[in-house]
Amino acid sequence: MSEHIQNSPSENLDRYLSFTLPVLNVRGRMVRLNSVLDRILSYHPYPLSLARFLAEAVTLTGLLGSLLEDKESQLTLQIRAEGGAVDLLVCDFKDNIIRGYLEFNAEREAALPENLALTDIVGEGYLAIIFDQSATRERYQGIVPLTGDTLASAVENYFTQSDQIPTLIRIAVKPPENGRGWISGGLLLQHLPKNEVDGERLTHQGLDNPDWDHVRTLGETIKPEELTEPALSCEDIVWRLFHEEKPINITGSEAFSTLCRCDEERFKKIIMRFPKEQRAEMCDEDGLIQIDCEFCGQHYTFPGDID
Repeated sequence: MSEHIQNSPSENLDRYLSFTLPVLNVRGRMVRLNSVLDRILSYHPYPLSLARFLAEAVTLTGLLGSLLEDKESQLTLQIRAEGGAVDLLVCDFKDNIIRGYLEFNAEREAALPENLALTDIVGEGYLAIIFDQSATRERYQGIVPLTGDTLASAVENYFTQSDQIPTLIRIAVKPPENGRGWISGGLLLQHLPKNEVDGERLTHQGLDNPDWDHVRTLGETIKPEELTEPALSCEDIVWRLFHEEKPINITGSEAFSTLCRCDEERFKKIIMRFPKEQRAEMCDEDGLIQIDCEFCGQHYTFPGDID
């Protein structure tokens, strides 16, 4: 890997970089988002505090989704909570396409303090992370309480408790300014078994492994402004953090996009699965079935006697 990598800001956005540090049995991901965030956050009029929170969740979804090996596999991140501003959050990743939305209580959002903690935003609830593997048609699901100071720390707890994988996650979000849209950056580091850094099995050597302690210390030096600086490429950040831990193997880099998978025919098929009696109960006073896609805000109308 060269220390002198020239990239334009546009080339450093809406993409992820995967890498390994084989000597230390570590794999990593770097994510940078811009127009993907702009589009996702434009579908609903979110208050700034919750737009920032959703941006963190979308960035986290990009990090976790980039761990999937099969193109048709899907990752879903879901939060259900009560007592805080956010009641529901759903993000998913498939084929490098990211979607996300949240539902919130306007009164509780208006009462949020200036310095937000995770409990202020979600109150009490749980985080579910679901991996749907296309190759084996298996589903792996982990559910953990929403604990910790940030959403990233809650996911670190998920990997520690559910998969016993030492994990470090850092995420930073920068709202629009000076004509530039939303920008976020994320770093994920995981310690895997010896000789399995590029393998599939997600187990570990131990949470107190000295190699992991060293890598974690290096990863914790990343600054929020580095994660959100578009002129600083993902490769540059990896080099800054780990240039003394050679070799650094860059194993892939791909672009992200966002595109909703909803369409009229899909919703029609879902409606047709219900018996006529239940379809009648779905109708409004005009005899129509109204459906809104929460991800993109698209509205669909179907006749009650759809056939």
